[in-house]
Amino acid sequence: AFYKEFSSTESVTATVPTFAQAGYATGLLFITPLGDLVRRRGLLLAVLALSTMMTVGVALSPMILALKVLMFLLGVVSVTPQIIMPLVGDLAEPHRRCTVVSIVLSGLLFGIIYARCVGAVIVSYAGLWRAVYWTGAGLQTFSWFLLWWSVPDWPSKALSVSNSEKSSGRSETYGEIFRSMLKFAFTEPVLIQSSLIAFGTQMVFSSFWVTATFLLAGTPYSFTT
Repeated sequence: AFYKEFSSTESVTATVPTFAQAGYATGLLFITPLGDLVRRRGLLLAVLALSTMMTVGVALSPMILALKVLMFLLGVVSVTPQIIMPLVGDLAEPHRRCTVVSIVLSGLLFGIIYARCVGAVIVSYAGLWRAVYWTGAGLQTFSWFLLWWSVPDWPSKALSVSNSEKSSGRSETYGEIFRSMLKFAFTEPVLIQSSLIAFGTQMVFSSFWVTATFLLAGTPYSFTT
């Protein structure tokens, strides 16, 4: 759909998802750690508002270069689930923490699969890929108001750390958060094991959907999305 509308080649438009994934990785690395530094309610609302604006920008993209840039920026601010899951864990009672986080994670995975199916249906009936992003912008706007109404203004973890260490005159900073991430990546066995499992799961998940896309686009299926 992209290469036909923008009069480009398939090889050029095939890099659009790559820009989105690169932006998503950037957001995970640089925006998600802010959840320990600032109040997460404000961060959630800001990130979701930016994501909505980037989605509208993608829907209005006039050229392939603008589409790539906006897809990268959309990926950067598509980290709302990774910010809200730790918040849910903090809000839940200790004996229900695993259950609550599992419910949120299950909703996230279900949403990924469901969005692909719904997106294909929207394109089939509307005939335009932009309709998917307009629909997404509307749903994100609804989600923004839902978060604004339901998410409490929970204090940041950095605030509690700074209060406990006020006598020593030091407080947690953005750089210290990065240093602690590097430290934990090599010193925490449970974190290392969980990361390897998540890496393998995501690799299999992505490989399946990418392969399925080419399979369903060919004969005898000849699906368009």
